[in-house]
Amino acid sequence: MSNPTRRTCEENKKFEMNWEYLIKGEWEKVALLLPEKSVDDIKQHYKHLLEDIELIDSGLVPHPSYSDNKNQEEQEISDDDDEKEEIEESKVH
Repeated sequence: MSNPTRRTCEENKKFEMNWEYLIKGEWEKVALLLPEKSVDDIKQHYKHLLEDIELIDSGLVPHPSYSDNKNQEEQEISDDDDEKEEIEESKVH
């Protein structure tokens, strides 16, 4: 297993794009997308993300800047939908 505190950009993207599972506490579903991370790693990452959001909301840390590239955003949404379908299919099997 990789270092739980080190995350790639791809891992962060998958994690954040599955926010709906995180807020429900469905750690195992997110762990299916990140097989190199344990459920405990997912929980810890979620805790850190909430702390980051709190810092941003309090004004102690600047808001991150995001690309305005529509095509890239549309592709990311499409990729996210594919990943969610994989989770749903894995529950059936």
